[in-house]
Amino acid sequence: MKKIAAIVPDLMDRSRIDAALSIPVHYVNTVDSLGAAAFDIVIADLGHIDDPSTLRRAAPVARLIVFGSHVDEALLESARRAGIDDVLPRSVFFRRIGELLS
Repeated sequence: MKKIAAIVPDLMDRSRIDAALSIPVHYVNTVDSLGAAAFDIVIADLGHIDDPSTLRRAAPVARLIVFGSHVDEALLESARRAGIDDVLPRSVFFRRIGELLS
C-alpha cells in the first residue's frame, strides 16, 4: 500500500482528497512535519508552502504533487523549477486526483 502524506490545511480540501482515495492519508501542517517518515507520495497546497524546493529536500524519493491557484503563475513556475513531479492548478488537481494517485 502506498504511503501518502499531504500538507493541506484546508478541511474542505482534505475531505475532497479523502473522498477520492481508498487509502489513508497522513496530514501534516508544514514541510518540517514530514519528519523522517518515508512516504511514497507527498501532496501539498502551494498556498501553504514558503519555498517549494523544501519539499524535495524533505521527501527526496517521494513523488511530489502540488497544486495552487491558477492565477499565481510565478508560484507554480517556482515549483516546476524546484523539481516537483506534478505541478497543477487547484481545479485540475481535484479533477484528476484519482488518476494522479492510482
